[in-house]
Amino acid sequence: MIGTSGLKPLGAQGNTFAQFILGLMYDNGRGVPKDDKEAIRWYRLAAQQGYAWAESKLGAMYGSGRGVPQNYGEAVKWFRLAAEQGDALGEFSLGVLAGLLTNDALWQALLPAGLYIVLHLIEGETLTPMLLAKRFTLNPVLVIISLVFWFWMWGIPGAILSVPMLAITKIICDRVRPLAAFGHFLEG
Repeated sequence: MIGTSGLKPLGAQGNTFAQFILGLMYDNGRGVPKDDKEAIRWYRLAAQQGYAWAESKLGAMYGSGRGVPQNYGEAVKWFRLAAEQGDALGEFSLGVLAGLLTNDALWQALLPAGLYIVLHLIEGETLTPMLLAKRFTLNPVLVIISLVFWFWMWGIPGAILSVPMLAITKIICDRVRPLAAFGHFLEG
């Protein structure tokens, strides 16, 4: 595993992912002493380049007052920037913060974020699968084989990418006539 000695030069060169990982390491005390100010420094470098996860973490640091004076205006700024890029944590945190700043009762404060979660779950876990499952199916045995194979080849990134790669292969096979039989096999 790469330590700070390998990440710091990358972060200094402007690599946003390295900057974010360094921020996480200092934020959580993983492999380095826990240091909120150093975490903020690395998060800020990545966030200033538009890295959404770093923007969310920076918003959380400002919202909680960890490593910086508590500043809800700055927290909203960073959460909004993350949310504009579609970052779920930024969207959720922005809803919670907006609710806490505008309502006295806790249940009213958490209502915007709760509604966001409910609507997201209904759309993402119910409606979309119901609409797509009728037209697009994959053989479950091939999904498992794909997961095992790509995990063996690339580890966790391979496991994460295995089903999308299988789905892309099926979509291509369904649209190329000579490969239609293989696409039908992938469907199960």
